[in-house]
Amino acid sequence: MAKQRKEGEPGVGNFYRDLTRSVIRVLLPLAAIVALLLTWQGVPATYQAAHEITPLDAQVEETQRIPLGPVSAMVAIKQLGTNGGGWYGPNSSVPLENPTPLSNIIETVALMLIPVALLVAVAVMTGRRRLMVGIGGVMLAFSLISTGLVVASERVPNAAFAELAAPAGNMEGKEVRFGTDMSALWGSWTTQTSNGSVNAMHDSFNPLGGTVLIMDMLVNVTFGGVGVGLIGFLLYLMLAAFIGSLMVGRAPELFGRPLETREIRWVSLAILAQPLLILGLSALAVAIPGLNGTSNPGHHGLGQVIYEYTSAFANNGSGFEGLGDASFWWNLTCVIALLIGRFLPMLVPLAVAGWLSVKRSAPAGRGTLALDSGAFMALTAGVIVIINLLGFLPAMVLGPIAEALSQAQ
Repeated sequence: MAKQRKEGEPGVGNFYRDLTRSVIRVLLPLAAIVALLLTWQGVPATYQAAHEITPLDAQVEETQRIPLGPVSAMVAIKQLGTNGGGWYGPNSSVPLENPTPLSNIIETVALMLIPVALLVAVAVMTGRRRLMVGIGGVMLAFSLISTGLVVASERVPNAAFAELAAPAGNMEGKEVRFGTDMSALWGSWTTQTSNGSVNAMHDSFNPLGGTVLIMDMLVNVTFGGVGVGLIGFLLYLMLAAFIGSLMVGRAPELFGRPLETREIRWVSLAILAQPLLILGLSALAVAIPGLNGTSNPGHHGLGQVIYEYTSAFANNGSGFEGLGDASFWWNLTCVIALLIGRFLPMLVPLAVAGWLSVKRSAPAGRGTLALDSGAFMALTAGVIVIINLLGFLPAMVLGPIAEALSQAQ
């Protein structure tokens, strides 16, 4: 039998109770509200069989079979629950899954709803409001930079259509109903939040836009999914606390409890597993002939490979869909990346929390590192940027950045 924790004994909570409460009290009510709003906008909510229709252009197809089902409920859950798998193959670019500009706004807001609300919930539960405001400020800064760059990138005409049409934004792979801005906003937010749903094809984004989408998933702490971003941020926060404490000549600590070799070793492993796995698998995929399945040669093909492994590790699910990933190699290696990327960043913070909970808490003194200060938040943001740039900038230079430079010539 499992050992029962005594009353008052340190612990990290009850997994079953916390999971049940979050699903019943948060996810299900929100999903019901979003599903009703989407049904109001015309998203199917039925158990009827697929409809056979006659297209307007019968020369292309005499009849067309349109599958139906409880689409609005599925879409509500996938937008709120950081899943991303749509009812239809092209996801929320399909009119039945996302029929109107208002439904597009509802689904876009649902991406951010729980991740942002979680910061407020943790602030109320722990009483550390200034710390959560600081973390939220860093996340918001990353989000604004990312979204601004993607929107600006997609307003630039596609290089493949140079001198073929009137100057306009990059509409390749996008719905005319949404245009470049709403497509870029969705693409930026879906990669910031570990969601992976799409209303445009990311493989058709301009190189700068594609680069930023990959970096969103590599950073993976810009709001993140249902708690995933905050958990990942805490890993970087622990590392920043370790570095910051040493910089001011103090023994490393977190909330008054010492950060020792065991904690930092596991935090470092959780952070460094990402570049080791993504870059290692990407190198194998491009080095061994016949494995990569890329549809584009050169720089963009490398970008397709890096995006696929980054998406799997970041629990995202979107992709540069020109990639031929329906193979044994891709299925096996992406499962490995997915398992390590999903469970290691969750288990390590839980383990560190358990170790810290049994240590004595020292009272704050004059030399104690202020975790809720602007200087410490800037240090944490710097640690996030430096680690990801050092790990992935060379590969990005060979892939999407080189593609962007080649188009600028």
